[in-house]
Amino acid sequence: MDITADAVKKLRERTGVGLMDCKEALRHSNGDMEKAVDFLREKGLAKLQKRMGRVASEGSVASYIHTGGKVGAMVEINCETDFVAKTDQFQNFVKDVAMQITASNPLYVKREDIPADHIEREKTIYRNQALESGKPEKIIGGHGFGPGEFHRPRAIAVAPDGCVFIIDMTARIQRFNPDGEFEAVWRTPESENGKPTGITVDAQGRVLVADSHYHRVIIYDRDGRELARFGEAGTGPGSFDLVAKAVVDREGVVYVGEYGGTSRISRFSPEFKFIGAFGGSDSGPAALSRPQSMVFDKDGTLWVADSCNHRICQFSREGKLLSSFGGPGREPGQLQYPYGLAFCEDGTLLVIEFGNSRLQRFDRTGKSLETWGGPGTQPGQMLDAWGVAVGKEGRVYVVDCRHHRVQMFRM
Repeated sequence: MDITADAVKKLRERTGVGLMDCKEALRHSNGDMEKAVDFLREKGLAKLQKRMGRVASEGSVASYIHTGGKVGAMVEINCETDFVAKTDQFQNFVKDVAMQITASNPLYVKREDIPADHIEREKTIYRNQALESGKPEKIIGGHGFGPGEFHRPRAIAVAPDGCVFIIDMTARIQRFNPDGEFEAVWRTPESENGKPTGITVDAQGRVLVADSHYHRVIIYDRDGRELARFGEAGTGPGSFDLVAKAVVDREGVVYVGEYGGTSRISRFSPEFKFIGAFGGSDSGPAALSRPQSMVFDKDGTLWVADSCNHRICQFSREGKLLSSFGGPGREPGQLQYPYGLAFCEDGTLLVIEFGNSRLQRFDRTGKSLETWGGPGTQPGQMLDAWGVAVGKEGRVYVVDCRHHRVQMFRM
């Protein structure tokens, strides 16, 4: 077929390849522009493979001394032929490289010469730059149903050894190492009625799953072997409506948050015997509305994400309301459906907001220190943020439910 000059021009503008090569590619692809692009890419790769076996035995050496004579560089750059090495373009290129190296004032010549502490210092600087820019260090997952993939992840927890456990809407519990590499997976026994919404790992390494729509808590070891379960449907003492979260205090007492008809927190002995409950609708200022997340601080105070009241509450271990902060809104210090809580090493509190799709950090008095995130699809942005967890070495994991991923930041 005839290849028009206009088609050749367009292909050249897209690829930067010479006219004759563009014309050949269009003929080979019968005028199909996309196939022509692919052909040129494949041809270029083939040429590169052919050149890999050639020896660059010729070349040139150049030096550059910076003004003042304190910094200089000498470089050798090789090429295939003496003819190329003697051209003005090549000679100028070698000099420019020497000048660039001198201007950058490198501290080391070879990678193996760099001390480990210097590498770690540079990594820390880049991590802080990434945090300042609001971008995650790593994204874990992506949509799918295979190992390491998620379909709407909803809860996250970090074990004492740094391993990360994540639940998604397929009722799978997946375990990852601290860097987000997949290790293991298992499922809850049933999921037809609904999927789990909460997960915790206690000091013993036990994994407590809030099996919400089956009105129970299931306890596993780190490999998914069931150790125990307790709970039944109901509104009376010791029974559950929809289970949101279960946490364990330093005495082994288990606290279970519920939503639905009974927004309360029930306490159970280490043997899972009912002790008491607090936060119900008749509790006055302490009344809760969907306690979606709970976490203990180092002093043993229970912090609760009172989601539908758009606030954070602090309770004693016996259930006495100590204080609260927040209120509905989008300004710093305000909250819109807080769904996840986690403490940083410095004692500040991270709050993930489902409604505002952001992460907010507070001091212990409830003062907002910073926010990051916000609705969107780009790294660092999120939609329907469900959970947050803090891991080792300053890692912060954020459950970005709508995008089927977990974003890992560094504090």
